[in-house]
Amino acid sequence: MQAPIDEQRHLVEIAELDARIAGLRHKDKNLPEQESLDELREQRRAAAGGAARARIRLEDAERAHKKMLSELADLDKRAAEAAATDEASLPTATARRDAAHEKGAVVRLIEELKAQLGDLTTAREAGEADVAHHGAMLDQLDSKIATAEIARLHAIHDVGASLESAQSRRADLAAHVSAELMAEYERIASERGAGAGELHPHRCGACQMELDRATIAEFHDAPATTVIHCPECGAILVRPKGTQ
Repeated sequence: MQAPIDEQRHLVEIAELDARIAGLRHKDKNLPEQESLDELREQRRAAAGGAARARIRLEDAERAHKKMLSELADLDKRAAEAAATDEASLPTATARRDAAHEKGAVVRLIEELKAQLGDLTTAREAGEADVAHHGAMLDQLDSKIATAEIARLHAIHDVGASLESAQSRRADLAAHVSAELMAEYERIASERGAGAGELHPHRCGACQMELDRATIAEFHDAPATTVIHCPECGAILVRPKGTQ
Protein backbone atom coordinates (compact mmCIF):
# COMPACT_ATOMS: atom_id res chain seq x y z
CA MET A 1 0.00 0.00 0.00
CA GLN A 2 1.20 3.51 -0.83
CA ALA A 3 0.24 6.65 1.11
CA PRO A 4 1.70 10.13 1.52
CA ILE A 5 4.08 10.33 4.48
CA ASP A 6 2.04 13.16 6.05
CA GLU A 7 -1.05 10.94 6.11
CA GLN A 8 0.98 8.13 7.65
CA ARG A 9 2.26 10.46 10.35
CA HIS A 10 -1.28 11.42 11.24
CA LEU A 11 -1.79 7.77 12.20
CA VAL A 12 0.73 8.04 15.04
CA GLU A 13 -1.25 10.82 16.71
CA ILE A 14 -4.51 9.01 15.95
CA ALA A 15 -3.12 5.92 17.72
CA GLU A 16 -2.10 8.04 20.72
CA LEU A 17 -5.56 9.59 20.77
CA ASP A 18 -7.20 6.17 20.56
CA ALA A 19 -5.19 5.06 23.59
CA ARG A 20 -6.18 8.24 25.42
CA ILE A 21 -9.83 7.82 24.47
CA ALA A 22 -9.79 4.21 25.70
CA GLY A 23 -8.22 5.35 28.96
CA LEU A 24 -10.80 8.09 29.42
CA ARG A 25 -13.65 5.68 28.77
CA HIS A 26 -12.21 3.28 31.32
CA LYS A 27 -11.80 6.12 33.80
CA ASP A 28 -15.38 7.24 33.17
CA LYS A 29 -16.58 3.77 34.19
CA ASN A 30 -14.23 3.55 37.18
CA LEU A 31 -14.12 7.04 38.64
CA PRO A 32 -12.39 7.19 42.06
CA GLU A 33 -14.99 9.82 42.95
CA GLN A 34 -17.75 7.31 42.20
CA GLU A 35 -16.03 4.67 44.33
CA SER A 36 -15.75 7.15 47.21
CA LEU A 37 -19.42 8.07 46.84
CA ASP A 38 -20.47 4.40 46.77
CA GLU A 39 -18.44 3.74 49.92
CA LEU A 40 -20.05 6.68 51.73
CA ARG A 41 -23.51 5.54 50.68
CA GLU A 42 -22.76 2.06 52.00
CA GLN A 43 -21.59 3.58 55.29
CA ARG A 44 -24.83 5.56 55.45
CA ARG A 45 -26.93 2.44 54.86
CA ALA A 46 -25.13 0.74 57.74
CA ALA A 47 -25.48 3.83 59.93
CA ALA A 48 -29.20 4.10 59.09
CA GLY A 49 -29.65 0.50 60.21
CA GLY A 50 -27.88 1.27 63.48
CA ALA A 51 -30.02 4.38 63.94
CA ALA A 52 -33.20 2.38 63.37
CA ARG A 53 -32.16 -0.20 65.96
CA ALA A 54 -31.28 2.57 68.43
CA ARG A 55 -34.75 4.13 67.97
CA ILE A 56 -36.40 0.75 68.58
CA ARG A 57 -34.41 0.27 71.80
CA LEU A 58 -35.37 3.77 72.95
CA GLU A 59 -39.04 3.21 72.16
CA ASP A 60 -38.97 -0.07 74.13
CA ALA A 61 -37.34 1.69 77.06
CA GLU A 62 -39.88 4.54 76.93
CA ARG A 63 -42.83 2.11 76.84
CA ALA A 64 -41.44 0.15 79.80
CA HIS A 65 -40.79 3.41 81.67
CA LYS A 66 -44.31 4.66 81.01
CA LYS A 67 -45.82 1.34 82.07
CA MET A 68 -43.85 1.34 85.30
CA LEU A 69 -44.93 4.90 86.13
CA SER A 70 -48.52 3.78 85.69
CA GLU A 71 -47.95 0.79 87.97
CA LEU A 72 -46.27 3.03 90.53
CA ALA A 73 -49.24 5.41 90.46
CA ASP A 74 -51.57 2.48 91.12
CA LEU A 75 -49.40 1.37 94.03
CA ASP A 76 -49.35 4.87 95.48
CA LYS A 77 -53.13 4.82 95.37
CA ARG A 78 -53.18 1.43 97.13
CA ALA A 79 -50.70 2.70 99.71
CA ALA A 80 -52.92 5.74 100.42
CA GLU A 81 -55.95 3.51 100.81
CA ALA A 82 -54.04 1.14 103.10
CA ALA A 83 -52.75 4.02 105.20
CA ALA A 84 -56.27 5.37 105.57
CA THR A 85 -57.52 2.07 106.94
CA ASP A 86 -58.02 2.05 110.72
CA GLU A 87 -56.96 -1.45 111.66
CA ALA A 88 -58.35 -1.14 115.19
CA SER A 89 -61.82 -0.55 113.83
CA LEU A 90 -61.83 -3.78 111.81
CA PRO A 91 -64.21 -6.42 113.21
CA THR A 92 -61.92 -9.48 113.13
CA ALA A 93 -58.31 -10.39 113.78
CA THR A 94 -58.03 -11.77 110.25
CA ALA A 95 -59.18 -8.49 108.76
CA ARG A 96 -56.77 -6.56 110.93
CA ARG A 97 -53.92 -8.95 109.94
CA ASP A 98 -54.76 -8.62 106.23
CA ALA A 99 -54.80 -4.82 106.47
CA ALA A 100 -51.38 -4.77 108.13
CA HIS A 101 -50.02 -7.18 105.51
CA GLU A 102 -51.38 -4.97 102.72
CA LYS A 103 -49.59 -1.94 104.12
CA GLY A 104 -46.27 -3.78 104.31
CA ALA A 105 -46.68 -5.41 100.86
CA VAL A 106 -47.49 -2.13 99.15
CA VAL A 107 -44.46 -0.44 100.69
CA ARG A 108 -42.14 -3.25 99.52
CA LEU A 109 -43.63 -3.19 95.99
CA ILE A 110 -43.20 0.58 95.79
CA GLU A 111 -39.55 0.29 96.83
CA GLU A 112 -38.91 -2.47 94.25
CA LEU A 113 -40.60 -0.51 91.45
CA LYS A 114 -38.68 2.63 92.28
CA ALA A 115 -35.40 0.69 92.02
CA GLN A 116 -36.49 -0.75 88.67
CA LEU A 117 -37.65 2.69 87.57
CA GLY A 118 -34.16 4.04 88.21
CA ASP A 119 -32.69 1.35 85.95
CA LEU A 120 -35.25 2.11 83.24
CA THR A 121 -34.56 5.83 83.51
CA THR A 122 -30.86 5.14 83.00
CA ALA A 123 -31.64 2.88 80.02
CA ARG A 124 -33.92 5.52 78.50
CA GLU A 125 -31.30 8.24 78.88
CA ALA A 126 -28.68 5.96 77.31
CA GLY A 127 -31.12 5.28 74.47
CA GLU A 128 -31.67 8.98 73.89
CA ALA A 129 -27.89 9.54 73.75
CA ASP A 130 -27.51 6.61 71.34
CA VAL A 131 -30.22 7.96 69.04
CA ALA A 132 -28.63 11.41 69.13
CA HIS A 133 -25.22 9.89 68.32
CA HIS A 134 -26.59 7.99 65.31
CA GLY A 135 -28.45 11.10 64.16
CA ALA A 136 -25.25 13.14 64.25
CA MET A 137 -23.44 10.39 62.37
CA LEU A 138 -26.11 10.39 59.65
CA ASP A 139 -25.93 14.18 59.38
CA GLN A 140 -22.16 13.98 58.98
CA LEU A 141 -22.42 11.27 56.33
CA ASP A 142 -25.12 13.22 54.48
CA SER A 143 -22.77 16.20 54.34
CA LYS A 144 -19.91 14.05 53.06
CA ILE A 145 -22.19 12.44 50.47
CA ALA A 146 -23.31 15.85 49.20
CA THR A 147 -19.66 16.90 48.81
CA ALA A 148 -18.79 13.59 47.13
CA GLU A 149 -21.69 13.94 44.69
CA ILE A 150 -20.39 17.36 43.63
CA ALA A 151 -16.86 15.95 43.21
CA ARG A 152 -18.24 13.10 41.09
CA LEU A 153 -20.16 15.52 38.86
CA HIS A 154 -17.00 17.59 38.37
CA ALA A 155 -15.01 14.46 37.53
CA ILE A 156 -17.67 13.33 35.04
CA HIS A 157 -17.60 16.77 33.43
CA ASP A 158 -13.79 16.81 33.23
CA VAL A 159 -13.60 13.34 31.72
CA GLY A 160 -16.40 14.17 29.30
CA ALA A 161 -14.69 17.37 28.19
CA SER A 162 -11.36 15.57 27.70
CA LEU A 163 -13.08 12.78 25.80
CA GLU A 164 -14.91 15.22 23.56
CA SER A 165 -11.68 17.10 22.83
CA ALA A 166 -9.78 13.91 22.01
CA GLN A 167 -12.55 12.61 19.76
CA SER A 168 -12.79 15.94 17.96
CA ARG A 169 -9.04 16.01 17.34
CA ARG A 170 -9.14 12.42 16.09
CA ALA A 171 -11.94 13.23 13.67
CA ASP A 172 -9.97 16.20 12.33
CA LEU A 173 -6.89 14.04 11.76
CA ALA A 174 -8.85 11.17 10.22
CA ALA A 175 -10.38 13.60 7.73
CA HIS A 176 -6.87 14.17 6.34
CA VAL A 177 -6.16 10.45 5.89
CA SER A 178 -7.36 8.49 2.88
CA ALA A 179 -10.24 6.09 3.38
CA GLU A 180 -8.06 3.16 2.33
CA LEU A 181 -5.30 3.95 4.83
CA MET A 182 -7.80 4.60 7.65
CA ALA A 183 -9.52 1.31 6.90
CA GLU A 184 -6.18 -0.48 7.16
CA TYR A 185 -5.44 1.29 10.44
CA GLU A 186 -8.88 0.50 11.90
CA ARG A 187 -8.57 -3.17 10.89
CA ILE A 188 -5.20 -3.57 12.61
CA ALA A 189 -6.33 -1.62 15.68
CA SER A 190 -9.43 -3.78 16.11
CA GLU A 191 -7.41 -6.98 15.75
CA ARG A 192 -4.17 -6.09 17.55
CA GLY A 193 -5.02 -3.15 19.82
CA ALA A 194 -2.53 -0.65 18.39
CA GLY A 195 -2.99 0.30 14.77
CA ALA A 196 0.15 2.39 14.29
CA GLY A 197 3.35 3.53 15.93
CA GLU A 198 6.50 5.42 15.16
CA LEU A 199 9.50 3.51 13.84
CA HIS A 200 12.31 4.02 16.34
CA PRO A 201 15.97 3.28 15.51
CA HIS A 202 15.78 -0.30 16.77
CA ARG A 203 12.20 -1.01 17.82
CA CYS A 204 8.50 -0.71 17.05
CA GLY A 205 6.79 2.23 18.72
CA ALA A 206 3.51 0.30 18.91
CA CYS A 207 4.56 -2.94 20.62
CA GLN A 208 8.04 -1.81 21.77
CA MET A 209 9.61 -4.99 20.38
CA GLU A 210 13.22 -4.86 19.18
CA LEU A 211 13.58 -5.27 15.42
CA ASP A 212 16.52 -6.95 13.74
CA ARG A 213 18.98 -4.99 11.64
CA ALA A 214 17.89 -6.56 8.37
CA THR A 215 14.29 -5.49 8.93
CA ILE A 216 15.32 -1.96 9.91
CA ALA A 217 17.52 -1.72 6.81
CA GLU A 218 14.67 -2.97 4.62
CA PHE A 219 12.33 -0.34 6.07
CA HIS A 220 14.83 2.46 5.46
CA ASP A 221 15.42 1.31 1.89
CA ALA A 222 11.70 1.34 1.08
CA PRO A 223 10.21 4.51 -0.44
CA ALA A 224 8.75 6.89 2.17
CA THR A 225 5.29 6.48 0.66
CA THR A 226 5.32 2.71 1.16
CA VAL A 227 3.21 1.69 4.14
CA ILE A 228 5.29 -0.69 6.26
CA HIS A 229 4.18 -2.95 9.11
CA CYS A 230 5.84 -4.26 12.24
CA PRO A 231 6.67 -7.94 11.73
CA GLU A 232 5.84 -8.59 15.41
CA CYS A 233 2.50 -6.85 16.00
CA GLY A 234 1.38 -5.88 12.48
CA ALA A 235 0.99 -2.19 13.35
CA ILE A 236 1.68 0.40 10.66
CA LEU A 237 5.15 1.80 11.32
CA VAL A 238 5.61 5.47 10.54
CA ARG A 239 9.04 6.87 9.84
CA PRO A 240 9.93 9.84 12.06
CA LYS A 241 10.15 13.32 10.62
CA GLY A 242 13.41 14.06 8.84
CA THR A 243 13.73 10.56 7.37
CA GLN A 244 12.84 9.42 3.87
